[in-house]
Amino acid sequence: MSAACPEGFERHGTGCYTVLEIKASWPEAKVYCSVIGGDLAQIEDANENSIITGIISRLHVSTNDKIFWLDGSDMLSENEWLWMGQHGASQHMTFTNWNPSQPDNAAGIEHCLEIVNDHWNDENCATTRYFVCEAR
Repeated sequence: MSAACPEGFERHGTGCYTVLEIKASWPEAKVYCSVIGGDLAQIEDANENSIITGIISRLHVSTNDKIFWLDGSDMLSENEWLWMGQHGASQHMTFTNWNPSQPDNAAGIEHCLEIVNDHWNDENCATTRYFVCEAR
């Protein structure tokens, strides 16, 4: 029997997710997810990408607001995208779903991963977005 999800999270497959409609910078979103018992979501395969985009699509927000932070970043080494994890437990991405011509590091300041509809984009970490938390 699998463990229950933390309060406020819902189980999908082997993960527990919650989508927060609170706008925060990427670092703030990581802290917020940690406080409620998770971390920013990491997408490990196409199925998990579909699960997360399905959760997002159920929200009643405008199309322009369907942009959410995920746990990825290349802030340690340019164009080396990692799932950052907690307490320095970063790992290389084995699955990606970038929008065409992304990541592009526009203006040299885009080092955090956002999901836009069902594809990924790099964005300035100080930009405020909604975010997806995951508890394992």
